Amino acid sequence: MLRILYCDDEPAQEIYLQRAVQKWEETSRETIRLQTFRSAEEVLFELDQTVPYDLLLLDIQMKQMNGMELAREIRKRDRNVAVAFLTNDPGFVFDGYEVEAVGYLMKPVNSDQLASLLNRIYEKKGKEKRYLIFRYSGEDYRLEEQEIVYLESDGHYIRIHGMDRIYDVKEKFQNMLNVLEGDGWIRPHRSYFVNLGCVEKITRTECVMENGERIPVSRNRYREVNEAFIDYYKNRMGV
Repeated sequence: MLRILYCDDEPAQEIYLQRAVQKWEETSRETIRLQTFRSAEEVLFELDQTVPYDLLLLDIQMKQMNGMELAREIRKRDRNVAVAFLTNDPGFVFDGYEVEAVGYLMKPVNSDQLASLLNRIYEKKGKEKRYLIFRYSGEDYRLEEQEIVYLESDGHYIRIHGMDRIYDVKEKFQNMLNVLEGDGWIRPHRSYFVNLGCVEKITRTECVMENGERIPVSRNRYREVNEAFIDYYKNRMGV
């Protein structure tokens, strides 16, 4: 799955993008989670300190803060997330070097334009490891996903249960889910997000972890959780 942030103050342009996204999904047999914003200010308000996306599609010419200014602000938080611009004016291309833009799409977006960009992003993602980056006790930490047993939501805090220790982090639960979401992870309960590689067995009421911990399974999520668990280990065994 690819997670895309789309920011454009022209709602009509989203129709073209949605069509191109749908065509790519049908061709690639992969899915896209597209989150739409109508202003740069709205993006900065929602992002906090994390950028849980694989690609940012930013309109250059927006009211107040434009797409290039937004990209500069995002680069202060994340140097690696892919940024591409939407524009009617090819004269902006050279400005993109400053923020390491991976591409420019001319409006209205067509399926060939978008497919070329998404294929590059998807190929790159498949070669990269995923990490949670967070601040704990005044220091910055980075944990590879395989070092995380599960995440637990506790009020305004997220409890990251690692292999060796636990970290209490003030962060939105959904932001961390967005980073790790995909194959190998499941949400058995609204307050938990579990690494299937650390699960020993699934019952109708619990995920029993390899370390002996027990994570509750909501009644309406048992079937989904159990099927994900079976598929995960079938894939690992090549069945």
